[in-house]
Amino acid sequence: MKEDIDSFYNLSASGQIKFLKQSDFVDRSTEDKIEFLQTVLVGDLSSKTIASGLKLLRELKFRQRSFYTKFLYHPDSSVANAARKAVEESSGNKDSGAVRMVDLVKNEEPAERLAMVEAMLEHKKEVKESVLISLLSIDDFALRDFIVSRITPDHQLDEIALAEAVKHSVWYVRASLVEILGRRKSPYIYELADLLLNDKNVEVKLKFIQALSALDRDRSRSYLLKLKEDSNRQVQKEAEKTLATI
Repeated sequence: MKEDIDSFYNLSASGQIKFLKQSDFVDRSTEDKIEFLQTVLVGDLSSKTIASGLKLLRELKFRQRSFYTKFLYHPDSSVANAARKAVEESSGNKDSGAVRMVDLVKNEEPAERLAMVEAMLEHKKEVKESVLISLLSIDDFALRDFIVSRITPDHQLDEIALAEAVKHSVWYVRASLVEILGRRKSPYIYELADLLLNDKNVEVKLKFIQALSALDRDRSRSYLLKLKEDSNRQVQKEAEKTLATI
């Protein structure tokens, strides 16, 4: 098979697509064709070849979702669309948009979830606020922690939408969103300040303190002084500690 793979890579894009349609390849066993395609598709190929290869894998009933998710956010839409169709068929889920993608992640085993989400977050211009919020809502602490650690200022997110979601979310989503806004040094943290000062969840308040520590020290100080008087001792101590550092 190695000789076939080397020869395949030396072909032009049109030659590669022609190769996949010729009888020499078509007449191989399903297992051989799937193995060949899995191997060559991770190489440096044209978008047309990748899209054709993914379509063929789907038609061969290859159902390994984690393989297809690597291509979900490919910059070429033909590749991304081919991957999405393959993922849909492998999951049996025909819903659309964010709900579909989130359901795919939710239905995976924990280890596979991380791989899928990592592929999604790599394409910083493609991450939607609705998808991010829905992913954070999945009952998986490790997944939420992973997502928060991967979101950077380079992700083109609407921070107003994220801040608005804080007002209506369960505590663990609120905490994650506050941490994300803090990591991005978003001024919208201050828009949420009065709400967060009175939040009933300790974890949310701790994330608020963490976010304040990364923002303007003079503006943050007044909120930290209030948090220093919080009814929860852990919140008090963290506020005191942060005040000492700024």
